[in-house]
Amino acid sequence: MKPGITALERAFALARSGKYATLTDLKSAVSKEGYLADQLEGRMLARQLREILKAHRPAKP
Repeated sequence: MKPGITALERAFALARSGKYATLTDLKSAVSKEGYLADQLEGRMLARQLREILKAHRPAKP
């Protein structure tokens, strides 16, 4: 867990990293870092995170 960074901020940063394919994977990563993934609930938030995950997904060769 990084001081001064909320679970929401960290989730957006991880989503942009391109390392996670699904929202479930992203929530697991946030939890493993010590944040409460419960803060990542809601239809609009899930939609935003999925769009970011999709946009930053590595291209298939």
